[in-house]
Amino acid sequence: MGKQALAEPDLPREKVQGIQCPTLIAAGDQDDYTKLEHFVEIYHLLPHGELAIVPGCGHTVFKCNPNLMVELVEHFLQQ
Repeated sequence: MGKQALAEPDLPREKVQGIQCPTLIAAGDQDDYTKLEHFVEIYHLLPHGELAIVPGCGHTVFKCNPNLMVELVEHFLQQ
């Protein structure tokens, strides 16, 4: 894995804070591509954000636990 993969995502804070629609962020607690702290930081910047940390999964949470992800997305969309 390259150094760039472990670097902080290049997302301007102002652009993330400007997202006004409800946004769901899903991340695996075993992700070795993007640090969990980055997902949490982005979540805190979102005015209407929700964060789901999927246990036992890496970067591809939909592939790792598709049933749980379907439930999470359905719940998010029904709110």
